[in-house]
Amino acid sequence: MQRRAWKLRMPFDLASAARALRARHGDAMGFRQVLLDHLFAAGCGVREQAVALAFGDALCVRTSGAAQATGKPLCVLALDLDPPGSTRDPRQPQPHWPPHLASLGGPDVAIGWLATLRSLLSTDPQRPWQLIYVRGPALGLADYVGSLQEEVPDGAQIVQIVPSLAVANHLTSIDFLRLDVARAVNVWHFAACDYTYALTAEVRDGDGLGCLQRLLADLGANAWTLHDLQLQPGEPQRLAATLRSAQPVAHSAPGVALVEADAAQRLMFPVNDALAALHALAPALAQPWQPALQRPLHAAALADGLCLHAVVPPGLDADALPQDGKSLSFSWCLEPLARPALLEERGLATGADDHAGPIPAGVHGAQVWRLPLLTGEGELGGLSRALLKALI
Repeated sequence: MQRRAWKLRMPFDLASAARALRARHGDAMGFRQVLLDHLFAAGCGVREQAVALAFGDALCVRTSGAAQATGKPLCVLALDLDPPGSTRDPRQPQPHWPPHLASLGGPDVAIGWLATLRSLLSTDPQRPWQLIYVRGPALGLADYVGSLQEEVPDGAQIVQIVPSLAVANHLTSIDFLRLDVARAVNVWHFAACDYTYALTAEVRDGDGLGCLQRLLADLGANAWTLHDLQLQPGEPQRLAATLRSAQPVAHSAPGVALVEADAAQRLMFPVNDALAALHALAPALAQPWQPALQRPLHAAALADGLCLHAVVPPGLDADALPQDGKSLSFSWCLEPLARPALLEERGLATGADDHAGPIPAGVHGAQVWRLPLLTGEGELGGLSRALLKALI
């Protein structure tokens, strides 16, 4: 029997594609170019859409095949959520989801999606299929994904591919909280301070804000101001700020560095009042709000205050939270971040070291295909074989 020529197509080498996607994932434009290059190399038609959402831009890439087939349609979705604090400047360090949330986004999502495409091109599909890859801000992306799913044909088999975790995690249904602490008028009165320090820290277990608060408490009654605060998620969690003090600061906590900086530099975005407002707010909050605000994933100084992001259980009512402080206002936003699978999960070449993690919210009625930890090229081979079996 003559073998169909298209079955022999190897549009791209998966191992080199994985290396390229991993290397460029932190560069939004470079990553997009790598992804599209591999789709074009495979001869796939591409529909690309950029959407401005409330909390950042989203990228949607779609491709499809076997349009004339008559079987049950297949739709495979991959959601790649960017953690808060992400920047489009590839020269800046990029945040990462901490290990217990790593299934929400990262290069493995795109690698798994591209591996699925490669496997589809290597089979003889008897049904129409389409692949949808969406990357965007973790806050607010679920609604956009829901609108995309409305375009999927009725009766289609919907699959969501999700990476595994390296650590066991019990979280299945969680929401994402954003709190903006804002002052009505930007009138800054700086205390007299003769010492200026560039403050950096790398701490474990999401204790960045706690580490900062302990350092500031050690200053006692000395005058100080804190500027340009940036707290990025990841493991370790990274903290950066500029600290001015009336007295020399000696701090020897592990992972914390204080380096004298040019006192004449232009300082922006002080957060003294916002930190004080958070400290005063905490006792008024019930569980689980308190620990969420004490150990946020992300915090950043704004021109008019401070914003932070944290993970909370679902079902909480942001409208019941305080809206005004002594001299600042509080704005709360809650959105779904992860939801449990409603259908049975299917592990693709997963083993005992591959743990199930939170599933990005937004896709409804999907079967979850869980990817193994893609730490080496051996896992890519096992994944490709498992995908071929699942797609036949």
